[in-house]
Amino acid sequence: MTMERVLEVLGTPELFERYTPGLERFNAQWTPGEKEPVLETAKLGWMAEQGFIDSACFEDVDTCLKMVAADEELDFVLRFLADMLFISGKPWDMDVYFTPSPPALGKYGPTFALILFLCALEGGVTRARRHGIPEDMVAQMKGPFFDITGGKPDPVWGARGGFHWNVSCSQGTMFFVDTYRYELHTMPDGYRLYRRRSDGKLLTVYTAANRFDEFGQFAWSDEQVAFRTEAFGKKPGGYPIHPEGRVVNRPLELSEDEWEPVFCEGDRSLGYHIPSKIPYTIESLQHSFQEALEFYKKYYSKLNVRGIQCYSWLYSPQMREIMSAGSGINRLNSHLYLSPVPSGPDGFYEFAFHTEGEFDPDTAPADTSLQRGFIDYIRKGGRVHNGFMFLPAADVPRLCDDPRSLYCYDLFED
Repeated sequence: MTMERVLEVLGTPELFERYTPGLERFNAQWTPGEKEPVLETAKLGWMAEQGFIDSACFEDVDTCLKMVAADEELDFVLRFLADMLFISGKPWDMDVYFTPSPPALGKYGPTFALILFLCALEGGVTRARRHGIPEDMVAQMKGPFFDITGGKPDPVWGARGGFHWNVSCSQGTMFFVDTYRYELHTMPDGYRLYRRRSDGKLLTVYTAANRFDEFGQFAWSDEQVAFRTEAFGKKPGGYPIHPEGRVVNRPLELSEDEWEPVFCEGDRSLGYHIPSKIPYTIESLQHSFQEALEFYKKYYSKLNVRGIQCYSWLYSPQMREIMSAGSGINRLNSHLYLSPVPSGPDGFYEFAFHTEGEFDPDTAPADTSLQRGFIDYIRKGGRVHNGFMFLPAADVPRLCDDPRSLYCYDLFED
């Protein structure tokens, strides 16, 4: 089956890049005919008995599985996705940001996604127990299922919106540790952290080809482009990123004698999610990082976790313009090495204003200093991005130190 046909069957416009070679491999080994079911009824039973799912979903799941088994294309696509997610893929390859709902299944289309979620949940619970994770931690995996419809009653067992989040929670690699939720990730392509051997200070660089505006942020359009970066390849160095989160158009080649790579693209990392309504201080952040590193070292000892990372609106490089220097967010962010990320202002809309889609500054609430600062900033022509935070695991104990003792500010001072 071609990728174009897979997309048509799923009713989705695209899949991630790694699915293309995955499809070629799956096509080569595919043989139509009778096979073991993707999801066994017995496994549904024990998940219900232990409280991980509600048995009321059984009838819909059974009907959908029979419809899929009777349609060769649907059967192929379901097994292909299951292979990419749970067999050839790793539990931390959490890149399913779509909600598969094949049009041919009609009202049972969303149940197709539910089946994949249940496969993830069964595998995740089994994996967590095999790693010896305590049952009170495994019990955290009971929650995501009940939010799977996003509060929408029709269809009851649908997975509209949030399929990625729910699969992530159920893979047996995402847990609340201390006050933050952590999941296994890899350092994204294009970013590297180096340590200067002479004083231990950190420098983040950008190594991919891309477009940037005059503020050192990713450009959204050709009209905004002030400079372009070129791919740096494997040689040490890149385009330096100021600790406040802007790329500088001054490519650096770094000497291996003077600089040591400590956290680079592809390295295993812990990504974290910041819950609302908890103390958010550099001390609490450091403590949680330490607890998480110990947890994953104990239960996933074969994985070499090299760093901590987070993608969030909180780490927007524009926070310094939106909020005062004395604000809690900016005081905390001054301890972190921020980096720009290709993004629009959607994260701000959703989290700061609790809205999605179009944003109107004339009708948006202005009840908090964050909301007022954001509205004022965009009215003045500012462009807002989300941001990354990267930290090598070895530097967690230094997180509360003076930032100028941690990061290479001197490289950016004329």
